[in-house]
Amino acid sequence: MVKVKYIFVGVCLVFSLLLLSVFVFALTELDVVSPSSNQNVSGIIVLNATIDDGDGIVTNLTFEFVDSSGDSFNFTVYNVTDTVFTDASFDSSVLDDGVYNITVYATNGTDDLLNETTTLLTIDNTLPVIDFSSPTEANYANVSRTNIYINISVTETNEKNITFLLHNSTGQVNSTTYTNGARTINWTGLAQGVYTYNVTVNDYSGNSNTSLTRTITLDTTAPTLSLVRASSTTNSITVTQSCTDDLSGVASCTLASSSGSVSGSTISGLSCGTSYTINLTGVDYAGNSASTSSSMSTSNCASSGGSR
Repeated sequence: MVKVKYIFVGVCLVFSLLLLSVFVFALTELDVVSPSSNQNVSGIIVLNATIDDGDGIVTNLTFEFVDSSGDSFNFTVYNVTDTVFTDASFDSSVLDDGVYNITVYATNGTDDLLNETTTLLTIDNTLPVIDFSSPTEANYANVSRTNIYINISVTETNEKNITFLLHNSTGQVNSTTYTNGARTINWTGLAQGVYTYNVTVNDYSGNSNTSLTRTITLDTTAPTLSLVRASSTTNSITVTQSCTDDLSGVASCTLASSSGSVSGSTISGLSCGTSYTINLTGVDYAGNSASTSSSMSTSNCASSGGSR
């Protein structure tokens, strides 16, 4: 009879310990702090969760990423003895860009399991691509107008905003940001001068890219010309000429005559004592042109008469 009593007491003790173990180590609550639903991320992200483990030990916490095709990737934190899993770093670039459902699993020493699902996490580690398109002027263009028109193309599926930025020699002239997918801008009423511009695109995952900076010169003023006779002979005229332009520069400075042949600054093959129209035309790199003319004569002609 005593032996049966001890057996009964032993069985009860083992059963009580098992119940106590289940009570102590049961997971009762799992809350995912980061990432949140509908979040856009890139690069290193923070994984964060809180667990109520009933004063037991959580052996690991696993984040399961499942893409739209059903493929999964697990990231597990091991041997954590705290109930708050804080700032576990995860490099999202190991996954392809796309939308993921995340299920978080927590287990303890008794293999009890809890999970919580965070949906629609967008991973985007690709920089926006920006290209200038026609009729945007080529880099270092010289134009005779008072506006700058920009047209671009953008490759980005997760665009947040786009900013067009314009500078001149004194600083920023204009900065315009659009959130509606705009691809063009026309800056008008601009003064003559040298301008630089670029375009920046940001996406919702924090990626940002800026185009190459282009330079353009607005020049609406024609070159300044000077034409004077320097010397002459019986059959030639030599001039001093100049064409100057302070903005885009002189593309051509051309001397012409109503007769004779021009070589450098000299017009030859002329008749003595005859007046000729000499022309000078200057064109700058923006396409502006100016012309001037002057009437000039040969000299030193011998007298045709004499005395007896």
